[in-house]
Amino acid sequence: MFDDLEFEVLAKKLSVKWSRDPDDVLAAWVADMDFPIAPPIKAAMQNVLDIDDLGYPGYDLRDAVRQAFVDRMAARYDWHIELDDTWLLTTVVQGLHFALTIGSQPGDGVVVQMPIYTPFLNAIDQLGRRRVEAPLGRDGDRYVVDADVLEAAIDETTTVLMLCNPHNPTGRVFTVDELTAIAEVAERHDLLVIADEIHQDLLHDDHVHHVFARVAPAVAARTITLTAASKAFNLAGNRCALVHFGSPELRAKLEAMTHRMVGEVSIMGHVATMAAWTDPESQIWFDEMLAYVDGNRRFFAASLAEQVPQSRHAMPEATYLAWVDLTECGLGDNPAEVLFDRARLALGVGPEYGSQGRGFVRMNLATSRHIVAEAVDRIAATVNA
Repeated sequence: MFDDLEFEVLAKKLSVKWSRDPDDVLAAWVADMDFPIAPPIKAAMQNVLDIDDLGYPGYDLRDAVRQAFVDRMAARYDWHIELDDTWLLTTVVQGLHFALTIGSQPGDGVVVQMPIYTPFLNAIDQLGRRRVEAPLGRDGDRYVVDADVLEAAIDETTTVLMLCNPHNPTGRVFTVDELTAIAEVAERHDLLVIADEIHQDLLHDDHVHHVFARVAPAVAARTITLTAASKAFNLAGNRCALVHFGSPELRAKLEAMTHRMVGEVSIMGHVATMAAWTDPESQIWFDEMLAYVDGNRRFFAASLAEQVPQSRHAMPEATYLAWVDLTECGLGDNPAEVLFDRARLALGVGPEYGSQGRGFVRMNLATSRHIVAEAVDRIAATVNA
């Protein structure tokens, strides 16, 4: 199921990953998996079609998805929250925008740890807030939280800290100590924390995800947590995400906005999320998928080191995304552009993650191993030409 994907078939897909570019381009950029979805999810969605059930979702269904989220957080992350503190959204990216809207004013500073997932930066720019960049530290090729740098970046107009946990694009799983240090900075500077935790299930080796709002009770009341089943179960196009508010005051700010601005999750989004989070067979699929991605992660690291020794790369601790340093490979500040033109390989554009991404690419490893091998071959052929 995971190892027999064919490039020619993938190239016919309508999703943006494969439809954006000509058919000869190997797509490894946006964070969608190429794998077939879990059978229980497909069956749940097919049942909706079989009974022509594409009307407005019922209130009980909405509550069921929220309860599944509450139960999952308790069971997997020992995070015990109340149903009334949750809300359904269409996407986590939508949540970034509305959280900034209710938690800051135009011109306010928003601190982010760089490099960072591009929609963080887009939300700040599009809503007229100001970027406050605090680069992550480096321990060799591994990124780490530098609390001193974070604190030094904050000024009197900074009102929000946007946290990506686990971190995209670097693949870091932040430790309790790192998250505690971030929380202490947020508390000292009276910052709202917007925590994107959508990659929380995609953990490798013995790494453990720590929900920021649970680790840092002192700032839990000032935290908005965002997540979804979409990354772990390949459901991004189904448009269903969850938000948790750390306080009634934060929730009240959202309720003051018309729900038409927030958006409505479709029945398909509801039933797919329910099947992902509650059906044991979906968990079996997930475990098998993650084991396969772990193999890809190791294969990619070894192959890249062998064929492109000038590159630098730390295997991701979470996610199925590899953050690769090609600054010594002679491909300039934007190697993704060069690889697209010369190798017909579409990778994540490093500079789009901030200035710290110059010379980097982000590669999606959630595909068949022979496609990963082909991508490495194309990188090597371009670098060594």
